[in-house]
Amino acid sequence: MCARFDFTDAAKERLEQFLQTLPAFQNRENAVTALSLFPSGDVHPTEKAPVLSKGMQEGTLALSFPVWGFPGREGKPIINARAETVREKPMFREAAGRGRCIIPAGTFNEWNRKREKVTFFDKRTPLLFLAGIERLYPEGKRFCILTTAANRSMAPVHDRMPLVLPEDLALSWILEEERMREILTLTPRDLDRRQDYEQLSLF
Repeated sequence: MCARFDFTDAAKERLEQFLQTLPAFQNRENAVTALSLFPSGDVHPTEKAPVLSKGMQEGTLALSFPVWGFPGREGKPIINARAETVREKPMFREAAGRGRCIIPAGTFNEWNRKREKVTFFDKRTPLLFLAGIERLYPEGKRFCILTTAANRSMAPVHDRMPLVLPEDLALSWILEEERMREILTLTPRDLDRRQDYEQLSLF
């Protein structure tokens, strides 16, 4: 499960650099300007976040700011989808085919069995690429973060974690449908973690 992530200043700076390297990006200057104006900080379900996805033209990418969470029953958003079943579940199947996206983050949080918050990050890079899916609803675009079985670094805290992709697979996840099955079965690399004394409620 992933119920909080932090779009840090360092992640924003690295993402701006990443956007400049992409060969086919839709409205690059506007995207970089919009990104620079987007506030850094914690992102909660039902809030907007920067997301990379397919552009309007074939083979291009675009940046948008959809809301986190597909509409669910009784107004509770559906914020995660399991990588193992995302291609089969009716709610997610179409988005997995046409709406694959990347959610950039600096860190993400998980709560252990004692309800203690643990923060995960990567010392080697300020930017994590979380695999996701998005759909267009009447009120606008929304996204979910894909989760997978916990790796060694997550297992002591929780049995699920975001599907964190290496940077060199980010574009493949979005644009190359023939690699979707392979990417969905990846085990994320081990991450670093820290635990704060301050305890926060999950919702």
